[in-house]
Amino acid sequence: IEAYANQHPCIKVITIKNSGPAIATNTGIDAATGEFIKFVDGDDVLCPNSTELLLNAIIETGAGLAHSGIKEVETSSETYQYPKENLEKHKPVKNTNSLASMVEMARFNLTCILVKAELAKKVNGCDERFFIQDYSFCLRVSSVAHFVEVPIVLAYAPDEANTRVSGFGAGAQVLHDLNMALGYFYGDNPELSED
Repeated sequence: IEAYANQHPCIKVITIKNSGPAIATNTGIDAATGEFIKFVDGDDVLCPNSTELLLNAIIETGAGLAHSGIKEVETSSETYQYPKENLEKHKPVKNTNSLASMVEMARFNLTCILVKAELAKKVNGCDERFFIQDYSFCLRVSSVAHFVEVPIVLAYAPDEANTRVSGFGAGAQVLHDLNMALGYFYGDNPELSED
């Protein structure tokens, strides 16, 4: 990665002590200098047109965050090894009540999203009080911006469950962190209505 980055001055490699995904994600958010941030988990892959379609959805709707679908596939599959553009016809679906949607459930991971950098910084990124970063980040952004869905699969994750935080044996940790994220979010935002 460093050799590749040395050939491309727009790439910056940041190395930190292993402190978990929330702190790593926030380190990247803090260092971001562009107008948008595109996340990709270390074991996920994107369709080549993923960022373009997400950006078009934000521009078209004025949303602060765009998200797509993600599908689990075998890592040895051609889909995972050589993802192709998803050319399915679709119409972006704006969600003007993103907060209610996110409170109801964790709908996607960070690989699925493109977000305006100013919003990521405004909400101070992920909640670092617990391990899993996706849900707390999306909850925080949903409280200050509308979302738009690009209702097609634009990312792939490995289906080997033991390679993912959310995989086999991690169910209790995931459930704990999702509930903690929601609890801390409510505690940090006492002005939210019960509705």
